[in-house]
Amino acid sequence: MILSLSARQVWALVCFNLLLLTGLLGLVEVSVDFFMSTPVLIPSEILLNAARTIYWKERDKDLIQFSRDCAQYHEQLAYTLRPGTCHFAGPEFSNTYHVNSLGLRDDENSLHAPEVIVIGDSQAMGWGVEQQETFAQILEARTGLTVLNAAVSSYGTAREISSLKRLDTGRLRFLVIQYSNNDSVENKVFYLKKNRLDIMARSDYESIVNAQETMVPHIFGRNLKHISRLGMELAEGEIDWLTSAVSRRLGISRATDFVAQPVNSIAQLNSAELFLNVLMHSGVNLSGIEIIVFEISTYGRNSRFLSLLQKSLLSKDRGSESLTIKVIDVAKLLGPQHYYRLDGHLNAQGHRVMADAIIKQMGMLPKPGGEQTH
Repeated sequence: MILSLSARQVWALVCFNLLLLTGLLGLVEVSVDFFMSTPVLIPSEILLNAARTIYWKERDKDLIQFSRDCAQYHEQLAYTLRPGTCHFAGPEFSNTYHVNSLGLRDDENSLHAPEVIVIGDSQAMGWGVEQQETFAQILEARTGLTVLNAAVSSYGTAREISSLKRLDTGRLRFLVIQYSNNDSVENKVFYLKKNRLDIMARSDYESIVNAQETMVPHIFGRNLKHISRLGMELAEGEIDWLTSAVSRRLGISRATDFVAQPVNSIAQLNSAELFLNVLMHSGVNLSGIEIIVFEISTYGRNSRFLSLLQKSLLSKDRGSESLTIKVIDVAKLLGPQHYYRLDGHLNAQGHRVMADAIIKQMGMLPKPGGEQTH
């Protein structure tokens, strides 16, 4: 038997299906928002990885180094933090930044002849934790040494070492370097530019700041858009997106400066050799300073950098015999509980663990009455 439907019935069926589809899509949108605001409840690793991808596509448009309240342009370094006080937050944290006159997340006293300088990117800067919770501040409290936290979000090794030129290093005993797996991008550019930094123009920096300021905080359907884009990018590859995102985050002028190079022009140097090249050719005298190196990348997804570095140090590659370098194997110390589940930066517990490890590597004992970590 063939059922015949009137035009009115067909229209009602179409409307019902449209409403059902709209309801399902709305449920997906609301569900994603809920889990993004409470990531501890995300039930599976597959969904967590999808949520992390969506989060960083949003976060890439809301970075502290492009916040007018928290950062400013710098001709030699692309940007520094803005002196004064600002606030920076995410779904899993909300923090106040106190920034000294050189644009570093530390007090003025720490600028005067520090005995320890910490350099790195957002991990060492303390993205996601309060100032006193960073491992740099814990080091100072526990050892009694003057420690300067000179880490700035998205700096690579090349800028981190070059930034030492504007600091008082007359009494420097320990240089603590937090490496991240994206440092090799900036370090490659430094190498290809014949050991010179390649910094974005002020106009480029301001255009990113302006774009970030005008970003609409939330539009219904945003999550569905990200999910559909994620599917297309997974199908088509993410090379262009990753290239532009890395270039923008690092503050270098053009990611094509290294991407467009013939493969054999950079194949000679791995990430550790590029790192050592920066240390040897940045124009900063590091002789007589004990350098402590470790890798902390987002979610603890570290690269082969540490093993490559140890191999290079054993073979005395790139003139490393003139440097005193010790390494910390973070993989043996940190687990998922030490990182924010969605954001991927070290949490306060992770910073305490790193402070313990650095103090041990320095051969220091906590000062009497110094802060104890748990």
